[in-house]
Amino acid sequence: MNKHMARFLLISLSIAIFCLAYFSINQDVGSDAKLTLLVSQTLLTQRTVRLDAYAGQTVIDAPFDSYLEALKVVESGGHYYAYFPVGPSVLALPVTWPALLLGYDMQTADSFRLQTLLAALTCVVVLWILNGTARLYLG
Repeated sequence: MNKHMARFLLISLSIAIFCLAYFSINQDVGSDAKLTLLVSQTLLTQRTVRLDAYAGQTVIDAPFDSYLEALKVVESGGHYYAYFPVGPSVLALPVTWPALLLGYDMQTADSFRLQTLLAALTCVVVLWILNGTARLYLG
């Protein structure tokens, strides 16, 4: 396979994988860490991982108390924290910051839209990594 054909195939696969991931019908399952980007936003705007400011409000189209009941938010020492580790929220800071500057709010459905975009882009990056690795070891 010549170089141009391989490049065309990689670009075509990238577009197909992006579309499959971005337009997937399975975007909201029970194990999702839905509050990851909200924690990122809180880190940027309030310099904390505490979700106290959202208590009693609607968060991503659901009452805050529903996250407590589903154990996605835990109360500790009189403060509210996301159940899932803070690492992904820290890693998402470089994406969350420009999104906030563009007017996105992770307390709303903007969080789902950005998560879907990040997931689709991650799938494409994995394809490129696999392609690069295969090119190193295969003829």
